Amino acid sequence: MKSGHYFFPLSGNVRAKHVALYLGVHVSTVWRYAKTASFPKPYKLSKGVTVFDANLIRKWNRRK
Repeated sequence: MKSGHYFFPLSGNVRAKHVALYLGVHVSTVWRYAKTASFPKPYKLSKGVTVFDANLIRKWNRRK
């Protein structure tokens, strides 16, 4: 993000890039996490658009 400030939403859909910013990891790490049983599964909105549920990502982050 260009501004240097990013607010991770409380709910709604977020792309992997924003999950990575929120968790402080690389985007490839988000996809590696997504392969594990404990991480929230992404879902496709359309061809080429895959998102995560922001609320589930927040809950997962609090548990780790």
